[in-house]
Amino acid sequence: MKVTASITSSDCFNAFKFAAMRIAPLKHALVLILIIVPALLVMFSLAYTIEFKTTYKFVVSSFVLGIIADILILYFIKWTYMKKLQSEKTGTTGSRAIEIDEKGVSITAQDLNGGITWGLVHSVDADKRHIYIFTSALSAVVIPKKAFDKAKDADEFFNKCAQYFKEANKTAVKTIE
Repeated sequence: MKVTASITSSDCFNAFKFAAMRIAPLKHALVLILIIVPALLVMFSLAYTIEFKTTYKFVVSSFVLGIIADILILYFIKWTYMKKLQSEKTGTTGSRAIEIDEKGVSITAQDLNGGITWGLVHSVDADKRHIYIFTSALSAVVIPKKAFDKAKDADEFFNKCAQYFKEANKTAVKTIE
């Protein structure tokens, strides 16, 4: 099976996000950071409120400020990742043809030709908008489902990937019904 897809930096970031949420230490670190920032601001504002006998509106505003800081942190992470993708000339983005067969995955692009056997694939997964063929815990061949004419074609492509991966690795993989 073969599909031609145009991969954007947004597709790459979604793959990174998807992978990061699958790795427990990364997921826990991100959640911890998002909890600690507002909590620290609230603790400092509580101490300030008690010490100087100000209103508790200061505490609420500190919590809101913590939430805004979290949003800025997430935006900074995304912005940094996107800038890195745009500055690298590694063939991460752009148009490419992805072909799968029982041997593995072949990728043909203007500046990149290569492939990987199913035995070396780390995992195969999908979300609502993408199919991911992970070559490591954080690196993946990203295939946007919009590259297929019909949703059924995307599901069929994913199921074939899962079948080939399962046969090569003898591990259970979910399939889309």
